[in-house]
Amino acid sequence: RQSAELYDGSDVRVICTKSIGSGYAVLGSVDFSANDAGAVVAEAEEIASTTVTGMVSKAIRDTRDAVKGDYIGFSGGEILCDSSDRSEAAVELCRKLNAGNSDVILLFKGADVPQDEADALNARLQAEFRSAEVVICDGGQPIFDYILILE
Repeated sequence: RQSAELYDGSDVRVICTKSIGSGYAVLGSVDFSANDAGAVVAEAEEIASTTVTGMVSKAIRDTRDAVKGDYIGFSGGEILCDSSDRSEAAVELCRKLNAGNSDVILLFKGADVPQDEADALNARLQAEFRSAEVVICDGGQPIFDYILILE
């Protein structure tokens, strides 16, 4: 916002998002062709406020909620599940985040996730969350085995 305030050559609007998933959902869903900047911002803020993001990553130490080396599912800084199996952690995270109430479950698979594992997870999620469209993309990101975006 500070940069937008400093620049007076254009009408710059900032849409604050709290997660990777919210930012991605806004970029992928907003109709930027509208001539009304206020309407674009309002639509973007609505999308950002209804998007839920979760992540699956390997625990680097033992905690009250996780075992070192296990895969943890977390959202908003809170660990929601722990499993020795990466795909099971992703499924359990979907359950904890009420993925069944979403229209779209978008998973970005990380660099260390084999494609056959992601394909099997896709089939499993489609079977469990039948009312949602499940899409898995090769995000190639390090650290996070899966980034989960619920829209």
